[in-house]
Amino acid sequence: MAEHFSLTEDAANPQEKKGDNDCKEDFILVPRLDRDGKVTEPDRYCGSKLEDITSYSKPFELRFITNSEETSNEKNNRGFSIRYTQVPC
Repeated sequence: MAEHFSLTEDAANPQEKKGDNDCKEDFILVPRLDRDGKVTEPDRYCGSKLEDITSYSKPFELRFITNSEETSNEKNNRGFSIRYTQVPC
């Protein structure tokens, strides 16, 4: 779980947001595959909470996507700090 996370929403009202519909402005993109190599959804994460994410994608990717616009809903956003563990293949 992310220690500090707030992208695209009001950080004072913590909510987990994910997927194409919720995360259109600023988000973290983690391409995800399951153990069988099938794509799992969602791959976009934003909001004020972040669940544990497991991906079997090789090579592992994490992208931070942002734009230059902040809306009235985006209050007190702090960005993010992520700690991750690479599990041996």
